[in-house]
Amino acid sequence: MASRPALETSALDLCRALQKETSARPRWWVSVDTIAYRLKKPADQLHDAIYYAKMNGWLNTGGVPVHSLVLEQEGQMATARARFRVGSEGARATRARREQQRTGSQAGSRRA
Repeated sequence: MASRPALETSALDLCRALQKETSARPRWWVSVDTIAYRLKKPADQLHDAIYYAKMNGWLNTGGVPVHSLVLEQEGQMATARARFRVGSEGARATRARREQQRTGSQAGSRRA
């Protein structure tokens, strides 16, 4: 499975940070600086991720230039889907590793 593009990952990280900051309360506005602090990034580096998330309907913005963000329901669902996708990829990798170890140990016992 192909990995997600970096911009999508940044946008999902932004939505996840917004969700944590608001304790998943609906329609709760948060400043961009607060989210930047939570992500440990300068606020001006979040511009592309904010734009990507807004274009996908994951969040809404306030002000020109943008100074406030609010997570939309679609953003909450996107972070949940991403969490599930990552979890299932991890589970697949673990199963593959175990299968490889099992076949490797069987091959070693045949040689003996």
